[in-house]
Amino acid sequence: MAEEFEIASPPPTFSGLATPDEILQMMRSYDLNLGILESYWRQSEDARGSRVYVLLAIVARLIGSLKERVRQGRQRRRAAPLGIASANSPVAVSMGAAAESVDIVRRIWRVVRRKSIQMYAVTGILVRGTKYTHTRRFLPSERYASWFVMYQTLRPPFRQILERRIGMLEHQPKISVVMPLYNSSPRYLRLALKSLEQQLYQNFEVIMVDDGSTTDRGRAVARDFVAKDNRFSLVLNEKNGGISRTTNTAIAQATGEWIAFMDHDDLLVEHALALMVSSAEKNPQWWVMYSDEDLVNERGLLSDPYFKGDFDPLLLLGQNYMPHFTMVRRELVNELGGLRPEFDGAQDWDFLLRATERAGRNAVGHVPFVLYHWRSHSGSTRKNANAKPYAKYAGQRAVEEALARRGQVASVENIGEVGYLQVTFSVPVVAPMVTVIIPTRDGELLSTAVNSVLDRTTYDNFEIVVIDNGSVQPEILEYFSSLPEKVRVLRDDSPFNYSALHNRVVPQCRGEILLLLNDDTEVINGNWLCDMVALISQPDVAVVGARLLFPDQRIQHAGVILGPSGLADHVSKFEPGYSTGYYGRVQLVCEYSAVTAACMAIRRSVWEELGGLDESFQVAWNDIDFCLRVRAAGYVIAYAPTALLYHYESLSRGDDGNPEKYGRYSDEVSRLRHRWFPVLMNDPYYSPNHSVTRRAFDLAFPPRVSLANFGFE
Repeated sequence: MAEEFEIASPPPTFSGLATPDEILQMMRSYDLNLGILESYWRQSEDARGSRVYVLLAIVARLIGSLKERVRQGRQRRRAAPLGIASANSPVAVSMGAAAESVDIVRRIWRVVRRKSIQMYAVTGILVRGTKYTHTRRFLPSERYASWFVMYQTLRPPFRQILERRIGMLEHQPKISVVMPLYNSSPRYLRLALKSLEQQLYQNFEVIMVDDGSTTDRGRAVARDFVAKDNRFSLVLNEKNGGISRTTNTAIAQATGEWIAFMDHDDLLVEHALALMVSSAEKNPQWWVMYSDEDLVNERGLLSDPYFKGDFDPLLLLGQNYMPHFTMVRRELVNELGGLRPEFDGAQDWDFLLRATERAGRNAVGHVPFVLYHWRSHSGSTRKNANAKPYAKYAGQRAVEEALARRGQVASVENIGEVGYLQVTFSVPVVAPMVTVIIPTRDGELLSTAVNSVLDRTTYDNFEIVVIDNGSVQPEILEYFSSLPEKVRVLRDDSPFNYSALHNRVVPQCRGEILLLLNDDTEVINGNWLCDMVALISQPDVAVVGARLLFPDQRIQHAGVILGPSGLADHVSKFEPGYSTGYYGRVQLVCEYSAVTAACMAIRRSVWEELGGLDESFQVAWNDIDFCLRVRAAGYVIAYAPTALLYHYESLSRGDDGNPEKYGRYSDEVSRLRHRWFPVLMNDPYYSPNHSVTRRAFDLAFPPRVSLANFGFE
């Protein structure tokens, strides 16, 4: 039956499309990680049944009871009448003793809790008979931390494989890690330098530059490492010059082929440099590389992973998602002149905008592993948005300058979150003609859709073409006769085929841009079409999708990700309309592999180049197939978050549950999977660490990449 779904044209090829070898590697990674997961559950059951686990549970329960009694006692004392007492009075002595008792209980509880977590980690998570350094540093007290220990911690067999791989590298480039220091915390700096000292890949140097610190405690730690390891060096600035000048001083001292950027209180995993170098060898065209990251708090607990997609220039305009962990070829860093002091606070964002612009899209690579732990404390911008209030304005200026440098006209506005910018492109001076195509058959919401477009749209140069696919209701026919000249109704009584209806009507459309719109939609904001036209007018953008809401204000569509259930799913579906989504993806202009045709703008030239929609997809999945063909042709698909409409989903089409429709739907699902399976399983904008069996952006159990074979084929 396979040949039933084959297409006459050659298989699509484009940058990012998984090859058979990559798919095979992904499947092997999945199998390896599945084995780890099964081992975890087996040993978790053993741990829960052990006497040690039961004993720890009893101790924890007793400590909890003691804490509760102390808490109740404190509440009773607070409820009693207050009076003034001397330091030696019985009341003061009693209160002091109670406070001391509470402090003792707290210390005991922390120790018991920590030991319990460690025991659970060792007996329930790690493979029997092995030992991992990260377990002691990062306690798996949360779901993500447990996931990290299972899938992104080097087990002895994996370490041996990686060490052999390092030895097999044809070229082992030197990496220069640049680290500016200023009043560094001795504890955090020591941990940061120790994480570098423990790297599996040994050909690196660490250049620390102290920027006129007012205390010598951090410098003392740095001198200790310089004294015992000649790969570490320390430069002292007499006066404070700012982070950009300090980093540039370190870059000037660098001798490595690659420059790696690291903050003085953050941490690298032990295989960070090894994976980056391995990726660089496999992809010699890369000039800029970045990895995934997470947060580590003051107690060493991991949280908030940021699993990123492949390079997205539009998303980089809206947020600086690339800085941790980043490596850039020194030649490119020197060509750009390093960091610019006028952008201190967002100097890395400005640098990455310039670096990716100069290198080009295909020279920017992503390593899909958490290699960098960003320290989260009261002085960091991730934990305290007011720690560096100047940073968001510096970031805004960096993006504004980048747009001006590229000749793109747009407004840039901070939208609340530190580091989130709303970029709104401007409509071209000569506004292109847009044809809004609305298919219907006795659509009960058609008038709402058409009238909302006519009454609320601020963009002037458009027409509406209604495809009447056999309407018979008198009120609908009467409505057709009342429409203004801006709306044309074209009759097509053929059996319903969404793709064929559009393909037949496009030759009669006058627009340079085609906008496919469902008859069960309603425009919310008037600038929706302006924003979609402006975005589709940007270089390489051929398709633009909108943000659609259900009538109850929940999100229906904010882009499409590939992979869930072996197909695709809408981003942030059913989340509140005000949700920012996964790291701002709902609010920010960005790229996706697909968007829904419920509201989709398409360049007419691209439509004609690809021959329109595939008519074998009569009802469902025609938009996903078309978007994937657009990407296969080398074009970009973008999402306009400010183009806001209601979507009363599938009201006009009805339910796919009856036997006839279900059979048709199943055929279309099979056809899509057969044609695009490698792409569906390898969405460049959806991390392999995210689930394809649970809700979107949830942790993958197991993930589709593995330390055991990443970059080894």
